Amino acid sequence: LLKWCDEDCLNVVLTVGGTGFGVRDITPEITSKIIKRPAPALSMAITNASLKITPYAMLSRGVSGIRNQTLIINLPGSEKAACECFEVVAPTLGHAVALLTDAKKEIEENHQRVQNQVSPFTVDTRNVAGRPRESTWPMIEVNTGQKLIEDNIPYENIEYHYESLSKCIGRVLAEDIIAPAPFPPFPAAMKDGYAVLSTDGMDLRSVVGSSVAGSRIGSFVLMPGECMRVNTGCPIPNGADAVVQVEDTALSQSSTLDGEEIVIMVKKQPTAGLDIRSVGSDIAEGEIVLKKNTLLGSVELGLLATLGITQIPVYKLVSVSVISTGDELVEPSEQLADGKIRDSNKTTLMSLIRENGRFLPLDLGISLDNPSDLLATLLCAMTRSDVVVTTGSVSMGDRDYLKHVLLTDLNATIHFGRLNMKPGKPTTFATCIGQDGRKKMVFCLPGNPVSAFVTFHLFVLPALRILSGYKKPFPTLIKVKVSAIEIHPVKLSCLLPFYCIYQYFF
Repeated sequence: LLKWCDEDCLNVVLTVGGTGFGVRDITPEITSKIIKRPAPALSMAITNASLKITPYAMLSRGVSGIRNQTLIINLPGSEKAACECFEVVAPTLGHAVALLTDAKKEIEENHQRVQNQVSPFTVDTRNVAGRPRESTWPMIEVNTGQKLIEDNIPYENIEYHYESLSKCIGRVLAEDIIAPAPFPPFPAAMKDGYAVLSTDGMDLRSVVGSSVAGSRIGSFVLMPGECMRVNTGCPIPNGADAVVQVEDTALSQSSTLDGEEIVIMVKKQPTAGLDIRSVGSDIAEGEIVLKKNTLLGSVELGLLATLGITQIPVYKLVSVSVISTGDELVEPSEQLADGKIRDSNKTTLMSLIRENGRFLPLDLGISLDNPSDLLATLLCAMTRSDVVVTTGSVSMGDRDYLKHVLLTDLNATIHFGRLNMKPGKPTTFATCIGQDGRKKMVFCLPGNPVSAFVTFHLFVLPALRILSGYKKPFPTLIKVKVSAIEIHPVKLSCLLPFYCIYQYFF
């Protein structure tokens, strides 16, 4: 740490691990000894955000502080926790470095950007009685909505980088993978037996040695009348063009000293190429072994390991800001007051995001049902991710301001605001340009938990998959005829197409 701060003059140092209660967890103590100016608010922000995910976050003792012009931040040891905590502080690091290095121009630009972010909302909240009594948004079909999403994907935001092989499970290839060498790299036996010359036919053979796993044959050449004992997968000696399996031989002579085979009888006529895997028979040098946009599973990673390819071009993980809206909502850990309910949508959606791919969900909390809070939360979300998912505030209520904030304050384009489906009719999809100049996708899902669950699968998940490079991003729709419906306790309207999400196990 001293070298990085005093000699290398790094701007930011992130330590990972050693922040818990373990005997060897001394990172905070070491960091505290060398920092000259503590920065406790950074660690406090990390702790507050982490506690929303797991109560075990209270066991992290990480500290933050400044030494000279270097900012040091302690992050937890697990990859998942470190990524989540980094996402909390990442939006402020640029400004922090500018302040530490006295970059006046950048500081002024950052201050101006912040002032623009907190500009007052312009949505008119008066005249409740004069609001529309019917939706002003045209009803469109689900497949039309999906096409609009696909047409408005910010492909320019899709980026890739190289990741180590061990971290690529569930990632998507960003480039074709070409075999740098053939496999197998040498002629190999397909069975346990004896490498022979097929032209020797059925006859006695002198056993001149053996080839076992890891053997180096070198320049040895098998001569007529000779054979070499081989095991499956082992190299074949030069000159040999066939392998006779053990079952097609008989022992003719062995050593009385060590029991080694001296002479065997080949009982079956061998043919050239018998039970030999030639060089490159599985994978030829220069062959495309995995195509771009392939989802990497255990089989694909094993193939890459076989070829010695350990740095893999994969699409960057897509970060998704998740927001719940509603004055009635409280966090699941809070006690309920009169008129309050616990927010389940955010937990459900963040879990769905994690279990359906390698995405990075970010908890942006609960927004109140007023334009000011909605605008501030949306602006914060758009500084941290290119995809924003909200629940609630999209129907016909007198406090459903979300569409108005998008249109009026964020100058967003709403591509659809009503769907011919149930559940999920008021689902809304919009795009706008963030203050970083990047195109943002905003999915406004209904507040009903079932509606949010279904519309996530139909609209949000396909968009995340497209941004991550998936070949087939959209779910398979299967039309079924329901033979009987138990209508209890609420009457079921079947005027709209009804969607259910099922998981099939084979």
